[in-house]
Amino acid sequence: MRKTNKYNYLSILLLTIFCYNCNKIENSQKKSVIFDKIVTSGDSIDYNSGVLIGLKNKIDFGKVKKGDTIKQNFIMINKGLKSVKLIGYSKSCDCTGIYANKDLIKPGDSITFNMHVSTEDKRLGKGDVTATIQTNGKKTFHLLRTRFEIIE
Repeated sequence: MRKTNKYNYLSILLLTIFCYNCNKIENSQKKSVIFDKIVTSGDSIDYNSGVLIGLKNKIDFGKVKKGDTIKQNFIMINKGLKSVKLIGYSKSCDCTGIYANKDLIKPGDSITFNMHVSTEDKRLGKGDVTATIQTNGKKTFHLLRTRFEIIE
């Protein structure tokens, strides 16, 4: 009877470890939907649909004087075979403005997102702001990030 109890406890322990690892894998896959991914040549992408590829999705401005406005352009190219439509966007704070030069990106064409960040109401020190762009393309969400350090 003792051997049976040992095997039951061992089975429960292994099952618990297995479930914990499955949950970690599932959570890490969820994070990849939220954060932008840089596409490399080894990635498998279906280019038969619209596919926006960002030339740069993170900018670090370094030190910025409090009250200055940070301006940055983010350019994305449609590498797919179908057009991509800009559906909407969200911002991490009201200090950020995001503007696009068009809302339909044809295959081979590019779109420019102009991000403005007001540092007037920001605290001194390091900070960042983001804008999430939503499209109907193969990759639905794209994250644009601007980092900075506010000084007096």
